[in-house]
Amino acid sequence: MKKTFWLVLASLMIIFSGFHSVKAGIDIFAPKIESVSPAIAFNDGPIHLTITGSRFNQSAMVKLTRDGFPDIMATDLQITNNTIDCTCDLSDQSDGTWNVSVTNGSIFGKKPKSDILFSALTIEYPAPIITSIFPKDIYFKKASLIEARIWGAHFREGIKVDMVGPDGQTINGVHIKIMEDTQINCNFNVTRQPIGFYKIIVTNDDGKSAVLKNSFQIKEFSPELPVIKPNVRHKVNSVEPQAPSPANPTPEPSPIPDTKQTPRITNNSPDAEKISVSPTADLNLKFKPLFFDVNQFNIRDADLPSLENDLTLLKGNPNFIIAICGYADEQRTPLNNLKLSQKRAETIRDFLIANDITGKIIIFSFGKDNAGGAGLAEAQKQNNRRVDVSLWENQPTKEQVALVKSH
Repeated sequence: MKKTFWLVLASLMIIFSGFHSVKAGIDIFAPKIESVSPAIAFNDGPIHLTITGSRFNQSAMVKLTRDGFPDIMATDLQITNNTIDCTCDLSDQSDGTWNVSVTNGSIFGKKPKSDILFSALTIEYPAPIITSIFPKDIYFKKASLIEARIWGAHFREGIKVDMVGPDGQTINGVHIKIMEDTQINCNFNVTRQPIGFYKIIVTNDDGKSAVLKNSFQIKEFSPELPVIKPNVRHKVNSVEPQAPSPANPTPEPSPIPDTKQTPRITNNSPDAEKISVSPTADLNLKFKPLFFDVNQFNIRDADLPSLENDLTLLKGNPNFIIAICGYADEQRTPLNNLKLSQKRAETIRDFLIANDITGKIIIFSFGKDNAGGAGLAEAQKQNNRRVDVSLWENQPTKEQVALVKSH
């Protein structure tokens, strides 16, 4: 019995001694970083980073470091002895040079070991991008101070905006406002500038720039638009009355039409002169509806042609009252729909004022009431996310403007 005990004890001592020897023989080698790719990246999203070197173990960790800034930890690591592939999210990170650190993790309590490649990655802001400008043109006779809207991406505070004409002269943008990193508002004074195409140049404070060629035009002449004067009774095919003469006696008066049925007025109707026709009725048929995205009240690029159409009509008829009606679809509470449709109408009002529309403007908010279509179909919902513009001789009521829809 004693012999068995001593044999078991001796075996355990041998096993323990062997385990301790193995543990003592295991060491953590310091990793060695040789290169990092890419060496330059933009701070607009995640990047894929490849690190080459040697002695990377499976518990290795990777991070980007810079004095005074939080570390950027890498994720999705794929590790071999000589390479590490990983992902680093650089969104909104500070521009400048960053260090890359690799740390081999601990095994059996051994202390982790690291290597750092200093200034291995440079983070930069991306260059700006220009996609469109509004307005796109102006006639020479009307050229003056214009408020421009420029759309694109990566616009930053301190940006410079210029317009270069066909003669090579530069017009500096003034009163520059960054509405968001995708939109700039600014003014250009194009008074007495030469006719032709102009390019727009935007330059961020780091010197990176973008150019949109032939994006604005000063045209040679302005076509005269038919202007309807307010408060004037319009006659259809009217003929000046002639004084009666013996050879041309005064004709008998026409029979009075049946007042129970309103006659339809046509160009050849004898009663065309007797019934007052609103001078804005036909004009309002020319306005285009302005549509909006879900839960949004900013002007879409797709609606700029319609907005230009409406702006031209308003500038050609400056003496009427302008009614702007905002609508929403059925996806929110009635109160939220009213607020959203109000904001949409205010957006169009502010745009008109910024583009030299000086007449009286009134706003009506309908929410989902008086919608252009009911139901769940997306086309019908889109039709309800809109603003209608109309002109009036006298201030209209909400019930009156509800009967007018843009076409």
